[in-house]
Amino acid sequence: MKPEWISAIASIFTALGVIFVAFQAYFAKQQLDSTVKQMKSDHERSRRKTTIELMLKWIENLDIKTASSRKLTESLDDSTCEKIYNMEKTSIAVEHKTLLQGILDLKEERIQNSDAFIEITDYESSIIRSYVLNYLNSLETILTGWRLSVVDKEIVEDEFIYLYNTEKDKCVLHNFRNTAGVHTYPSIKAFCLSLNDKFSKEKIATKENVV
Repeated sequence: MKPEWISAIASIFTALGVIFVAFQAYFAKQQLDSTVKQMKSDHERSRRKTTIELMLKWIENLDIKTASSRKLTESLDDSTCEKIYNMEKTSIAVEHKTLLQGILDLKEERIQNSDAFIEITDYESSIIRSYVLNYLNSLETILTGWRLSVVDKEIVEDEFIYLYNTEKDKCVLHNFRNTAGVHTYPSIKAFCLSLNDKFSKEKIATKENVV
């Protein structure tokens, strides 16, 4: 066989080898892309499942006494919050009697015998405190998932955006959390900061549009 034929055949085999390697690389990339896509899909499905599970757990823990304790505590001043946190005797304005009756099952005559304030025993403070802590601990669990991105962040943000009071520019149980300490409930704090940033940007955008 002539040398030029040998060279031509070698070139053909080299070209076929390159084509074969290119096809291998192409199919390998296709398989990798498919695997990555499947992993992302599985991850998103897992996050949604985790979100639903946490939300169901949240609903189970959120009874009327827990919700009422949260609403009551948010309306109290820092001094009263501190006494409740420390399970001490305190007094609460009679205007909150409905919430107190729901939380502590107060008798009607006790309400009627009160003037401007209802005296709360240290034991009753401990009851309110336990409901508030239960609320915060359950919320912290969900928002830890939000902070670590193991749940669907958009769903959580949509569901819990009500935690931020735009009129008072305050977030959920800010007074009680301050009493508990700045390092407690880090996920709630991070979520509140995120909401504050969101609403601050919206206010700025609104002012710019008006101008």
